[in-house]
Parts: sequence; structure tokens; C-alpha cells
Amino acid sequence: MDEVFEITDFTDVTDWEKFISNIEEVLLSWGLHALSLDEENINTKTWKKKSSTVCFAGYPFTIVYDWLAGVPSSTELSLRPWEDLMKKEDDFSSLGLHPIFRHYGLTEFVTIFPEGGQSVLNESRIKLLMSSIRIALQNTKCHVPVFIRVYQKWQDCYAGVYLNNHMRTDFDVIHLKQIPSSCSYLS
Repeated sequence: MDEVFEITDFTDVTDWEKFISNIEEVLLSWGLHALSLDEENINTKTWKKKSSTVCFAGYPFTIVYDWLAGVPSSTELSLRPWEDLMKKEDDFSSLGLHPIFRHYGLTEFVTIFPEGGQSVLNESRIKLLMSSIRIALQNTKCHVPVFIRVYQKWQDCYAGVYLNNHMRTDFDVIHLKQIPSSCSYLS
């Protein structure tokens, strides 16, 4: 008599788990877990870009990796964002084409936003996307900050996170509807 063993798999991959897995795939395919600097054009600083598309619950998202080629680094890969944050040379730079570079001085970063260039407006969606990004960064050991575009597109506001082996840095922005009277003299 032959015995039949039936294995029932009760695990169900949700849209959220698929979304995180897709983000991880993109980050790993771009080599952001072990990225080395592009040293070929060390004297010419130019922005380079890669992009890919992932879906979450039927909604397409664009993932874009921007980096400034030809920027030498004096620290290890996992500390490069900290080096960028502390550099004063790039403050008010003409290279600041991207709002994230203007806000933080980061020379490499990943942005995720709904396809079509829209922003994420709902606070619960922002938190869901940020938690997805944190999980993907932790799983891939990616040492590049990742941002999502929040609020209205014209506001150039981004929320982001950077993880390394020992710490997490959250990048949050706020957009005030009115300038406080104590700051109205600032240009």
C-alpha cells in the first residue's frame, strides 16, 4: 500500500512582501550592496542615473539611482553618506540639480516614487513605503540612502532612510504653509 503525503503550504506571499522583494532585487542587481566608486572620470563630475520599475498592489513605482561620477571618497563605503553630509564644499554648488543633493549634499542616493512622477501624499502610505524600504535595505545590506517623494511634486520634499551595520539615519522634511515671522527676513 502506497502512502500519499500531502504537503499544504500555508504561507501566502502578500503584495507587500512581493514589493519588498522587488526592491531588494533592483538594489542587488545594481550592486548597491558592494558598490565601488566610478574612478574613470575623477576630474569631471557628472550625474549618472539608472532606473527600474516595480509594482505594489497593481500600482507601478519607479526606482531611480542617481550618483555623481568622479567623486573621490576617503572613507569606506558604509560611511560615504556621512562624509557627504559633513562636506562643506558642495553647499550652494552648481552641481545641485537634484533636490536631495541641494538639501543634504548626498552624491549618491535612490529615489522611489509612483510612476508618472507623482508624489506620495497619504501619511499611512508614506509609513508603509518607508517600512518597506527599511526592510529591503536591511536584507540587502545596501549602503546607499533611499528616499520617497512626499507631498506635492513642486515642493521637492523627500523622506528617506540610510542604514549601515551600526545605525539608522532618517531624513525627514517639513514644508510650512507660512513663513514664521521670526524667519521672514531670511532669503
